[in-house]
Amino acid sequence: DNRFNLNAADAHTGSLKWRYKMKQDTRFAPCADEGIVCCADAGTIYALNVVTGELLWQWKLPGYYPPSHTAAIASGRLFVPTRDGVFTLKLTTGELLWQQEIAAWAPVCVCEGIVYVASRKQIYALSSQNGEVLWVYAPPKPFAADSSAPIAIGNYLHIGGGIHSYILSL
Repeated sequence: DNRFNLNAADAHTGSLKWRYKMKQDTRFAPCADEGIVCCADAGTIYALNVVTGELLWQWKLPGYYPPSHTAAIASGRLFVPTRDGVFTLKLTTGELLWQQEIAAWAPVCVCEGIVYVASRKQIYALSSQNGEVLWVYAPPKPFAADSSAPIAIGNYLHIGGGIHSYILSL
């Protein structure tokens, strides 16, 4: 049965290197760093050895909603966006470092120690160290947060989709 699997293939040959059987369908594209690949099903985050596929840790989400989009990895931390909030785990152990009850409607963007989160009507900048809200921007016109992740390029943050998009100076 090939349903609910995370498969790793050799980039040169396409041959299967390993397969990890998930309990349910995956909820976001995997992300990887420091030899660890992370993925999620409807209620659990999994961290696997990127070479062997061995389970390193798993973490059950405490809220009602599963991950809403692909997580981000930066500075040894995994930032998981959900409608219940943003959860930040230590990449190597799965230990919960902090959580912020801001409903994420898009993948988060992490740049230079700041986590950018798009909610339905606002954009938040959080400290990647402790989740403290650094600033909040409420655009004058609605934007389709669920169709575009925040993107930090240089001194600018690009956000939006649908009818309205915004570029914020950082």
